[in-house]
Amino acid sequence: MADFYNENDIICGPPSRSGHIVFKKAKVKSSSKKIVYKLNKHDLPILSLYEVALTSLISLFLRSNLTPRQKIVKNEAGKVVGLASEHFCYAIERRETLTPRFYSLARRKDHYIIDPQKREKAEDIPLYFLNEFPSGFFADLYKASLAGELNFDMASLASVLCSAYTLEEDDLHKGNFGFYIVEQGEKPKVVFFKIDNDLLLSDSLMSHHEARIVHWRHGENAFKITARDLREFPKLMDSKNHYWPTSLRYFVNHSDPKVYNNYSEIEAFIALGKSPEFQQAKWREWYKHILLHSAMIKVYLSNSLDITDPHERAQLSLINQATIARLSQLKAVLFSLPEFRNYVAKVNNEELSAEIFREVTELNDESYRIQLNEQLEHLKEMCTLENGFKKGDTPLHVAIRLGDYRYHETWGYFKEFANQANDAKEKPLDVAVKLAQEKLAEDPDKTIEDPRKNPLFIMKHLVSEGVNKTRSFNLFHTEHRDLKVISYSLQSPYLDKARDAKNADGLIAILRDLGEDIRFSLKMKKEISVYCLKFFLKNKEPNQELVRTLNKLQQALNGGNGREPRPELQFIRQLRSSLWIVRVIRGLLGGTSTQVELNSVIDNARKKLPSSSFASYFPCFFVRQEPNPSVNVSNTLVLH
Repeated sequence: MADFYNENDIICGPPSRSGHIVFKKAKVKSSSKKIVYKLNKHDLPILSLYEVALTSLISLFLRSNLTPRQKIVKNEAGKVVGLASEHFCYAIERRETLTPRFYSLARRKDHYIIDPQKREKAEDIPLYFLNEFPSGFFADLYKASLAGELNFDMASLASVLCSAYTLEEDDLHKGNFGFYIVEQGEKPKVVFFKIDNDLLLSDSLMSHHEARIVHWRHGENAFKITARDLREFPKLMDSKNHYWPTSLRYFVNHSDPKVYNNYSEIEAFIALGKSPEFQQAKWREWYKHILLHSAMIKVYLSNSLDITDPHERAQLSLINQATIARLSQLKAVLFSLPEFRNYVAKVNNEELSAEIFREVTELNDESYRIQLNEQLEHLKEMCTLENGFKKGDTPLHVAIRLGDYRYHETWGYFKEFANQANDAKEKPLDVAVKLAQEKLAEDPDKTIEDPRKNPLFIMKHLVSEGVNKTRSFNLFHTEHRDLKVISYSLQSPYLDKARDAKNADGLIAILRDLGEDIRFSLKMKKEISVYCLKFFLKNKEPNQELVRTLNKLQQALNGGNGREPRPELQFIRQLRSSLWIVRVIRGLLGGTSTQVELNSVIDNARKKLPSSSFASYFPCFFVRQEPNPSVNVSNTLVLH
């Protein structure tokens, strides 16, 4: 169970307001530890849940102890009333211990004085945020590092910036970007960190709950990952992160010390991108990010979200799915870059693996280590062997080669490369054809359950999206007419499970598992859910028990009689709006076309029942499509 604070165990202190009520000088009664206690933003418990979960998430991506730990705060009734964030001094103590001396920093007219002292307890460690200093301070700090007066901890700086980029941070202003100075050898070392993670996954998740007015015109590509942003990083030219160290924003209060409005400071951050040390550090951080997989992410999210609570489990699945989709996009663009492939080809796998598990101490299961080491070896081979990545591969080529083609998601990211050939004259469709040929040569009868790795289904999807049919595709299609590539259907074990489910609760559990399956895009999950319901109803006897089952399914889907829809089916009601203004208006959950179709299937099944079988019936609370005259079910899926 996820840990939390009881409201009565917190000494609040004086309140302040920054969008919502915050107690910056709060303490925990039982330990006297310093915390920052925030009441629910907009009086919405879900926003506190999200922030704590997103903090757990980024702690997996960051190097250890570069963001403070957080816990949910509940009242005596068990309701979420806010969250508590530890003071960052405790993270510094965990990271550095109290053995080295820590430096205080003071401004004296036109220069700064640093004073190293031994600190007896964590609360005595000096730490700072960029907004506490005059505009342009980071430029002075960077110049001092170039002059050899102090050392920048490039690993921590790259970790903060790369993690913020990977996880769609929209709020990395100077008040959330901090540092401390610790003794290391003969020179002081500047270590960077970040706080306040409530606007991570801004595009994927949080834009459905709150978005700045300047973002309302954004579409689905606002945080798109591009090759030039990765190459020039931390300079961003395509991604629209609002508060970002290299981006001068106009619709802000320029007198606010949290804003990046000093040209020398912005240029100093841009100059990092030219530093060989920073370049190596950024490749390393991003490589570690794309090596993370769903099980690892779930471990960290479960520190904040209770998997035994259906509502919190649904939020865990939502965040996990968004993160995996983001990492898929990042991976495809990274491996399309020769610079990154060169880094992977040369990196020491054993050292990198050891570093990862030294940083993420909660992943002590040997299976994680085995899986990661196999992945490291495979990716190195892809970057070095002849049958790996090819010169000129686009992100679309890469996604297909890696077995990470997520259909509607991948197509949405990279459709601009649909007909672009690499230096070997291969188009993305040719890559899928080649993989299909290899599959048939190896084991033509083997079923590929993971659609991301299914070359036949990938070929069908590319063609259905209108890519130009290549010579290799036409030859393959002619030689293997029995495969019916154009009408190829995906096989899924969820259909058999749904057919065998005994009751409504059994089907709901299967649909929950489908919603948590990261192999499928959200659109595919919704389409499969309709097939699952049809399979479930296919051989059910038209009796009183079926009436109760249909009623229970419809209430689980729509809510009613004072009950909310079942959280296990949250993904069915998840909206996929591309325009941010629509997201702000409609929110994350609402009536979807899939929900309408599922209700239609239920209504159609109910109409076939003898009139004597009818019991109470829960109507929908929104307009439905007219039901189809019959429920036709084949043994395979035809996804669009």
